[in-house]
Amino acid sequence: MENLLKDLPSDEEQAKQLIFSRIQTSFDVLEVYGTKDWSEIFMTAYFEPMIQGRRKKTEKFSRPLYKAPEDLITIDYQGFLEIYPKLKPEGVLLTEQKSAQSVLRGRLTKMDNGRPLVVPYYDRKEIDVDEKLKGMGLEMVYVDPIDSFFLQIQGSGVVQLEDGKLFRVGYSSQNGHPYVPIGKFLFDVIPREKMSMQAIETHLRSLPPEAVDELLNENPSYVFFTELEDRSITSFGSPTVPGRTVATDRSFFPKGALAYLVHEMPEFTTESEEPIAWNPSHRIVVDQDTGGAIRGPGRLDLYLGLGEMARRSAGVMKRDAKLYYFFPKSLLRTTAQTP
Repeated sequence: MENLLKDLPSDEEQAKQLIFSRIQTSFDVLEVYGTKDWSEIFMTAYFEPMIQGRRKKTEKFSRPLYKAPEDLITIDYQGFLEIYPKLKPEGVLLTEQKSAQSVLRGRLTKMDNGRPLVVPYYDRKEIDVDEKLKGMGLEMVYVDPIDSFFLQIQGSGVVQLEDGKLFRVGYSSQNGHPYVPIGKFLFDVIPREKMSMQAIETHLRSLPPEAVDELLNENPSYVFFTELEDRSITSFGSPTVPGRTVATDRSFFPKGALAYLVHEMPEFTTESEEPIAWNPSHRIVVDQDTGGAIRGPGRLDLYLGLGEMARRSAGVMKRDAKLYYFFPKSLLRTTAQTP
């Protein structure tokens, strides 16, 4: 990547031409399998929310963001599969939002005879409503319950405290329960073609607190956070780059690879939540991340950054797109020559 950007001219158009010339010289372009056609993928987007919060619990900011608890353990499921291959379930994916291989999450407890026992970790209801983690000293900050839910879906964000200070949080771990999109429970109130993050949030904020929790608890998956000093970190270990970082299923796509994305971006008026138009766009992206809902060979999530415009764009992004990977010519030749 550094060689592609080395010694570029100051003129933007000339710089673009030189970059593409270097790409043609160094890479072959490969289409992905796609969904309905070659290279076609279904594209969504994610962002970093900026929300309000407090150091201490209040009536409005009542839900804590938790650090990963000490009794949360990770089981190397892949290792057990190598010994007991019949344990592999059909059609079940056990990789999580940031895990590189199949894992199980559990809670370490004890049997009646005092010997250790691993059981499934608490689900969302047990953590948020039953407060199973209360008093363990894991609370980082307190935020609005709905904000907490959407922050966990995005995986990172910024909390603005009462004194104006910014508290940045990023993904630490998960409770091991499957991710369930709550939108599928709302088709009776939100038409499928109108379903978006904004539409879901608007509906949630029209409900009483008990009804909000009942709906949020349909998704048992729960994300634990850690405090970040700087930008959010991808599953690849590098910082996220707005408009360049993409998340794909690591089972199908190579992390760290350079790719070319052809898609559409929404256009908004100053106050609108619904786009007034969709405009053609194309960009070079880097496959650096994964996501709990980004599964299969035809899915991609584009990181749009921090702030209001990123929120609005990500909330409505559900579009078909085209994706092409750049494969180093030297590596392709080496692979072809390998007996």
